[in-house]
Amino acid sequence: MYALAPGTNVGKYPLVTNGYLPTLGRRPIGVFPKGLGSVQRVVKALVRSPRSARESSPPHYSRLFGLQQHTTCRHIRRQRSIGRLVVTSIATPRSDSGTDYVLPESTANDDLDWVRESIVYQIFPDRFSRRPDGMDGDDMHFEEWGSPPSLRGFQGGHLLGVVDKLQYLEELGVNTLYLTPVNTSSANHRYHPTDFMAVDPLLGGEAAMRTLLDAAHSRNMRVIVDGVFNHTGRGHQAFVSLLENGALSPYKDWYNVKGWPIKSYEVPENEVNYDCWWDIPELPELNYADKGVRAHILEVGRHWLEMGCDGWRLDAPFRVPMDFWKEFRSACKEYEGAYLVGEVFGHGPEWCGADCFDGVMNYSFGSLGLGFFGKAELQTDTAIGGDYLINAIGAEEFARGVDAMHRAYAAVEGPHPSFLHLNLFDSHDTARALWMLKGDTCALKLNVLMQMTMPGPPMIYYGDEIGLVGGRDPACRGAFPWHKPESWDMDLLDFYKKATNMRQSYRVLRLGGFQRVPVRPSDGNPSMFDELYAFVRWCSSEEGEEEKAESAQTVAVVVFNTSTQPASVDVSLGQFQVAQNVAVAGKELANVWQGEDGEASEGGLVSETGELRGMTIGARSAAVFVGAWYKKETITSSSFRAGLLFGKSLYRQR
Repeated sequence: MYALAPGTNVGKYPLVTNGYLPTLGRRPIGVFPKGLGSVQRVVKALVRSPRSARESSPPHYSRLFGLQQHTTCRHIRRQRSIGRLVVTSIATPRSDSGTDYVLPESTANDDLDWVRESIVYQIFPDRFSRRPDGMDGDDMHFEEWGSPPSLRGFQGGHLLGVVDKLQYLEELGVNTLYLTPVNTSSANHRYHPTDFMAVDPLLGGEAAMRTLLDAAHSRNMRVIVDGVFNHTGRGHQAFVSLLENGALSPYKDWYNVKGWPIKSYEVPENEVNYDCWWDIPELPELNYADKGVRAHILEVGRHWLEMGCDGWRLDAPFRVPMDFWKEFRSACKEYEGAYLVGEVFGHGPEWCGADCFDGVMNYSFGSLGLGFFGKAELQTDTAIGGDYLINAIGAEEFARGVDAMHRAYAAVEGPHPSFLHLNLFDSHDTARALWMLKGDTCALKLNVLMQMTMPGPPMIYYGDEIGLVGGRDPACRGAFPWHKPESWDMDLLDFYKKATNMRQSYRVLRLGGFQRVPVRPSDGNPSMFDELYAFVRWCSSEEGEEEKAESAQTVAVVVFNTSTQPASVDVSLGQFQVAQNVAVAGKELANVWQGEDGEASEGGLVSETGELRGMTIGARSAAVFVGAWYKKETITSSSFRAGLLFGKSLYRQR
């Protein structure tokens, strides 16, 4: 894939298509290719150029331009003054070396180890839990808890309600909370900030926030908050000053105003005379050319970390100058262990490293998993939204996507970001996973297993674990049904608990290296090849073995079968053991995860040629084979073997 640098005028590159032309949106975004020289699908719209511009098209792609899969309309902005499309996110070139990318094990041992060990739970504060002392909206106008979610209505969620549910979250296996904005705002989602420094009184104010931080930290839980620094709401003090004082306001340069007086209410989008997010009048954009704006946002970054928050999730970072994020990082890194993660759709290596964020919201991860495990039951219509298009894929395309996902960040300076991305498949910005999967709980479970066995912290969107459904905003933001426990999918909740427990029990699943390994049906059935996917994780030691780190090895082999039939498979570890100098030949692996039908093999012996042969994997299921040994001698002590057998029993699904 050809890489386009920021600022590239993509309008000059001519395109061809596969004949499919969707309805053109108001903000066209382009296409992405499949393989070399052909277009897989049109994401949103086309950009054509004059014939005379073709001489300047990218090499090898004279008939199309390529954007990384799921690069979206948020990453391309229209410059109205010159009428062209400008790329604001770099597409990563795809390697055609024919080899799978090998992600080394994480050995960073720095102040972000807590992130690598995290299982993250995203909370939308207005809809998670009300205050435990019975505040039901008697003194405020709240919608009934659990009523159909609306764009404008509030349902009365409270930070003390989150405190009340920490035991539930701990039992779920969660050790990190990610809260969408808690600053004061006129909107229920609080992405229209009116004061970056203040906790919304509707959520309990600063006292409730400090109570939550203390309660979470007492349970060894971390708390990440959401920063919305591209814009303010119209109610922000600085913007109100402009409305009331016009060009004489001390905050005149905090916004890009094109004429006075400001037209902010009851005005058509095309007549708004100041820069605002997506031409929405209630979201005036901040002017980062102004030193006062920069100084204030840096102060905000420090303020919440000083309060005790453990990190920032940064909303829409591509709308803020890149050089500012370097300043923001420097300010936040004054606090030990501060974590920065950006909302970046698609691959974003330019957003990671020493000058920007530690990781990104890994939507690429989710789109691959939903496409592979959802298949025929996948919801693919536009109600999912332009930011997150999902398409059914087979094992080979899934494997290429996972390879590209890790390879994209290989050149990032410092620890590999793949261990710091938040791996998710839904959020407050997308439809819920079960909606996209048309209620296919089995496909959701496979996605969860992918989350819990691949590198990077898993992120659970509140309520997914009990089967909440809902389309795009606002339907995806329904209230957690604490008042209706009979509606919970208890089997799914039990599954989540077992999966998180497995990840927490095996360090290799959290910090181990990652490499795809060949898997094939034992009988050679050609229809099964695109239903099977396998990878290996490895690390130098497990908990309790640190003193033997140079001599101890732990290996996990994970195998997925997406077909509707059980499969006997052969997994080849030969290339892996040579490349990583991990001797698996002759070693025994035990399955610590059984599918719901209990058909998976309990384990097996790796042959001298590095083959794990004849392993049975249940229909639409997975197996996780784990073994540990010293480099020169297999660990056969009764205590270790008992541990594996206990694990197998613990994780066997009903």
